[in-house]
Amino acid sequence: DDPEILLSPAAWTGVDWPYRIGWQFIPKVPFADLTDELTRARFEYVDEDGDKLGKAVYTHEAANTLVQGVGRGTRAEDDRCVTVITDTNFGLLFNHTAREAFPAWFREAVRKYEPGERVLGGGEKMD
Repeated sequence: DDPEILLSPAAWTGVDWPYRIGWQFIPKVPFADLTDELTRARFEYVDEDGDKLGKAVYTHEAANTLVQGVGRGTRAEDDRCVTVITDTNFGLLFNHTAREAFPAWFREAVRKYEPGERVLGGGEKMD
């Protein structure tokens, strides 16, 4: 059977199709909406030591939600799915802001592809 492609504006939870999704596309990192007053207030929270805890929680929640979304396509250790994340904010979140929020299996699986490179089904790079 050919693998299926998952297209959804928000499939972060509740989808369980093991061994069926071969590709998924995530156009945007799922940051909470900062125009929401409560979200903005939490984001701006700074503790008495000056640590920006609100921003840390905000970025960690985005990372956790993203990992949940990637998990929609890979439901078991031997399941395979290529996930393409096109939001440039992902690089900053993954490499600097909240790298420790991503589990080891996720960090090990991430591959950066240059524009024009073809992505193969197993995540291999093709020059």
